[in-house]
Amino acid sequence: GGYGYTGSFQVLDDTRVVFRIPRGVRSGPISLGTPAGFTASAESFTVQSESAPTLTGFAPARGGPGTEVLLEGSGFTGLTEVRFNGVKAEHFSSYLGSDTRLFIVVPPGVTTGPITVVNTRGSATSSSSFIVDAGSTVTLTGISPARAAVGATVELSGTNLTGCQALFPGLSTGAQVLSSTGTRLRVVVPEDASSGSLQVRCATGSAWIEFTLAPPPRLTGLGPSSGPSTGGTRVSLTGSGFESGATVSFGGVAASAVTVVDAEHLTATTPAHAVGVVDVVVSNPSGSRATLGGGFTYEQAPAPVLTGISPSSGPTRGGSALTLTGSNFVAGARVTLGSVEATEVTVISANTLTATAPARAAGSVDVAVIHPDGQSAVLARGFTYLAPPAISSLSPTSGESNGGQRVNISGTGFRTGAKVRFGGVAAEDVSVLGDTSIGVFTPVHAPGLVDVQVENADGQSITWAGAFTYVASRGPSLVSVSPNTGVSSGGESFTLRGNDFAFGATVSMGGASATGVTRVDSTTLTGRTPPHAPGRVDVVVRNPDGQTATLSASFTFSQVPAPVVTGLGPSQGTSNGGTRIFLTGRYFVPGSTVHVGGVQATEVHVNDATSLAATTPAHAPGTVDVVVRTPDGQTGTLADGFMYVAAPAPSVSAINPGRGPSSGGTRVTLTGSHFAPGATVLLGGASATEVTWASSTSLTATTSARAAGTVDVVVRNPDGQQATRAGAYTYEPSPAPTLAAINPGHGPATGGTRVTLTGTHFAPGAQVLLGGVAATAVDVSSATSLTATTPAHAPGRVDVVVRNADGQGATLAGAFTYDVPPPPRVVSVEPRVGLSTGGARVTVTGTGFGPGAAVRFGGVAASEVTVTSDTSLSAILPPQAPGRVDVVVRNTDGQEGALLGGFTYEAAPAPTLLGLAPERGPGNGGTAVTLSGSGFAPGARVTFGGVAAPSVEVASPSSLTATTPAHAAGRVDVIVTNPDGQGATLPGAFTYEAGPPPVLAGVSPASGPSRGGTSVTLRGSGFASGATVRFGGVAATEVLVVSDTSISAVSPAHEPGRVDVEVLNPDGGRAFQSGGFLYEVDGPPTVSSVSPNTGSTKGGTVITVRGLNFAPDARVTLGGAEATNVVVASATSLTATTPSHATPGTVDVVVLNPGGANGRLEGGFTYTTEEPRPGEGEGEGGGCGGCTGAPGLPGAVPFLLLGLALRLRRRASR
Repeated sequence: GGYGYTGSFQVLDDTRVVFRIPRGVRSGPISLGTPAGFTASAESFTVQSESAPTLTGFAPARGGPGTEVLLEGSGFTGLTEVRFNGVKAEHFSSYLGSDTRLFIVVPPGVTTGPITVVNTRGSATSSSSFIVDAGSTVTLTGISPARAAVGATVELSGTNLTGCQALFPGLSTGAQVLSSTGTRLRVVVPEDASSGSLQVRCATGSAWIEFTLAPPPRLTGLGPSSGPSTGGTRVSLTGSGFESGATVSFGGVAASAVTVVDAEHLTATTPAHAVGVVDVVVSNPSGSRATLGGGFTYEQAPAPVLTGISPSSGPTRGGSALTLTGSNFVAGARVTLGSVEATEVTVISANTLTATAPARAAGSVDVAVIHPDGQSAVLARGFTYLAPPAISSLSPTSGESNGGQRVNISGTGFRTGAKVRFGGVAAEDVSVLGDTSIGVFTPVHAPGLVDVQVENADGQSITWAGAFTYVASRGPSLVSVSPNTGVSSGGESFTLRGNDFAFGATVSMGGASATGVTRVDSTTLTGRTPPHAPGRVDVVVRNPDGQTATLSASFTFSQVPAPVVTGLGPSQGTSNGGTRIFLTGRYFVPGSTVHVGGVQATEVHVNDATSLAATTPAHAPGTVDVVVRTPDGQTGTLADGFMYVAAPAPSVSAINPGRGPSSGGTRVTLTGSHFAPGATVLLGGASATEVTWASSTSLTATTSARAAGTVDVVVRNPDGQQATRAGAYTYEPSPAPTLAAINPGHGPATGGTRVTLTGTHFAPGAQVLLGGVAATAVDVSSATSLTATTPAHAPGRVDVVVRNADGQGATLAGAFTYDVPPPPRVVSVEPRVGLSTGGARVTVTGTGFGPGAAVRFGGVAASEVTVTSDTSLSAILPPQAPGRVDVVVRNTDGQEGALLGGFTYEAAPAPTLLGLAPERGPGNGGTAVTLSGSGFAPGARVTFGGVAAPSVEVASPSSLTATTPAHAAGRVDVIVTNPDGQGATLPGAFTYEAGPPPVLAGVSPASGPSRGGTSVTLRGSGFASGATVRFGGVAATEVLVVSDTSISAVSPAHEPGRVDVEVLNPDGGRAFQSGGFLYEVDGPPTVSSVSPNTGSTKGGTVITVRGLNFAPDARVTLGGAEATNVVVASATSLTATTPSHATPGTVDVVVLNPGGANGRLEGGFTYTTEEPRPGEGEGEGGGCGGCTGAPGLPGAVPFLLLGLALRLRRRASR
């Protein structure tokens, strides 16, 4: 009956059983059990009742849903239904197989009313009602865990659970109750429990909830079965029933790094333990466990050996990063220095470990390595704690503000590598003479008392307040410059004479810094001139403290002569280029370029001012000019200096191999003739890669991916000549790739994991995608293996795709898991204090730093962030107001880690501005001005008259250089503003001088195609840096002010015709050359129509010619005779007056552009003897046609006026 009723039975044979139906059963399937297992009938057996039921009583008389009620009566065998006031009950069973007694559970949703029983013969209803007491209803809302093993504790939650008992499936007695409240019932899973409906039975009712019995694990073996007492052995355990989250213990001590591979395999790392045989226990989260008695043997581990420590000394405050070397180091080892535990101990290998020294008093201490099993190694007096330095005296105690004063510092605790600062400025040439003496040269500093600080390499320092006095230095004086002239390209030697030149003095000429400045003594400086525009300039000497001396207009820069090309050899080469030519001449300078036939040569090398070498580019056959162009735009030309000889066309005779996969990557060799260096190869129109010219008869190349099929092979030389071998190569269909595995199979969502993919048919150039995002650094090592770096992606499982270059691909579904990375954690910042101006580089340490992480200090983003590892990054401090701020690291996935109050900004001193040089410059800007003062911070801004300098370079806290912007003439304030907002002003310190207006003397070349792109050189004077150029009102591109007399630019596109050329300086000065550039039509003219197309042989017919590419100065002929009154209205239309013609007939109409290009319309005009009737026009549109005049005007004048009007209109539009 499917309800657990057992009747007597007799086995007749292997296929038959006789079964007696017991009383009290109900209809249902019949189950049969043997030692080999159980089975049940597919159909239900119907139990027929012997008579209609009777219902004589029930108890209890009242209860709530879930209450178990005992019914008494008769005819309960074959019972089909029990109802409480019409609501059908689901849970009922007979009383010990009785036909007269029945247990029934009150169903949910019932109300007070009679009880009815029904069997196959009829029904019966109680004479009294069952009273429903809803307030005592027992409910179950949860079970935790829902899956547990025998002996595990299970907690049931619900209502009215006080005093209840729990009956696990298959059992009739209650389980052990650990605690019971109205809403919680904690019980122990009993022996012989099974899976199914767990019943909670209470005085006021019952409730059920599903429970699953977890099978106990079995532990059948492990390997290895022995290991050292220090632990750290990786052990693999086999068995069954292992659950995710299982733990392992060895001799009662928890193992680490437990990984459940599957239900039959797990791995764990042994803990340290005393020598001997121990039990191994696997404990599942469900509460079940398995034990392998004496499963593992701990053997005596070798004692550690400690041979060295580096560094061997450090500060008393601790924090030194130590590396210990020796042997037999194991995971879990501890390190002590003088019995004080070191921190951050990491065992790198059996021979190396690292640790951080703790704080301790000065002196030498023993260093010990202690293993988890208690064995240790000691390095006697292996580490020395160093006391911080102390200063007792300085000699001398004063020096000039220019620095350079030799100072001896006496004291104690000075170490090699110590740094010395005077007033916060680092000194140079620090010599540690011993632990009691330092020699140093003072840096530059403003006059006044300053602190002196000595800082050892270990970070310990001592500061002596007000220990040194800076005395204002005498300013330099400048008497002479020799020589006093030089070329504008610079690089020439000079000598300056004067007084009080200091070490570190600089020289500028016309605002440009000289190079190689050397102080011979206090009266002599030498150096090399900088490049500068021609003209007389001031020479300025600036000492390190900012004091200057100026010799006005004392040096003259002269224009470098234009280059002169006198010869070259060889004088001819093939049209494919590649000929190495050697030019001789004068005034060649570094940076010069060479053009052969207007095409730039390559590999230009200037040997000296009289010779250079270059490699010719490809060019059409013929004789061409060779031009040398210097960086300032000047050129020298050797007319017809080189002849390009037509190279023979290439030919292709074979390609080997002649077939390969459609994925490409096949290395092929082409044989033939006349292959030129730089030749390209195409297969079916697809460019091959890695083309290598071996000789004129052999090339090698790598095929690119392409669709399968037979294709032509083309070799194209640099001069454009090519050879084709039709159908010479066959792309064969490549087998599609297969993808078997990816290892590792997971990695952080930030990407950056290097993975190896295995499979088949991987082709060079294959692409890898994870979750649809392309991996980087894909390296196909073979057809079965490739490596790639995972991109960033949201956490979760993603598909992995390999796609060959021919488009075929393979997918491994859900093969890679992007892990949710832990958020970054910020542990420390070093240094922890900095100035509010920012600019210092700091190092942030912690964990979980991902590639591309950003850093904020007090909410302001740091710059130049470099993530060196997942535990360290560095960045440049942003400016910030003084005070403590949080340091926040944010990974690219949005997770953040913060160190609250981790950095302190100290108020930086406000900058001071003492002077500048030079003190004047042109209104066009571009003057390099050096400002002297104090407190200049990286990132400082400079304004001249309220206009920001375009370029600012902070050389030191006392010196910066700025380039003046353009400004109107007059005296202006100069302001320096640090990033923290503090500033200094020098009122009226700089004078803008009104510069002469620019003059445009010439444009070369003076013509170019209307599509633009012509490189043009403008000559004149007064050109200022930042000047712009316009052609016909359209801005030129790539404008470069080479000097104040030369500008190079690239012409913009413009309609054909002459246009004005204009130079505009930043200060508003303009130079103008009317009609200075001619835009030529692109290509020869074409003639499409003539209207009217007939006229008198006497001539005088005004015709309109339409077509393309008519030049502004185009001519027209009809039958070879020149037309008159030609007016070009546009590049597509012109008018002209026909000449006379001797005989009637059809003639060609020809438009001729300057230079000889022409377009012809054959038979475009027909001469006739017929005279037009008075007032009658010829051709379309009417008008005067062939009339010879109008009142007061010759016949051609109206058309001349039309052309003039069109020109004026175009000029006005510009």
